[in-house]
Amino acid sequence: MGRDFSFAVQSIGMTSASIFIPALVLLCRAGLKIAIPTSVIIMAFNSMLDVLIKNLTTGMQPGLYEN
Repeated sequence: MGRDFSFAVQSIGMTSASIFIPALVLLCRAGLKIAIPTSVIIMAFNSMLDVLIKNLTTGMQPGLYEN
């Protein structure tokens, strides 16, 4: 279950730019100066949520972020 939920959160993060920017511009009549930073904040929040869920469910592999 943890992997499925983590994948769902990650998928939402990946598609948020293609969904939220047009939605904010067309539906909410927000300018691009507002829509783009708002979308970036939403993507950052989704990424942090995904890392948190990954740590709580399966954990990170040692050396995952090392080069």
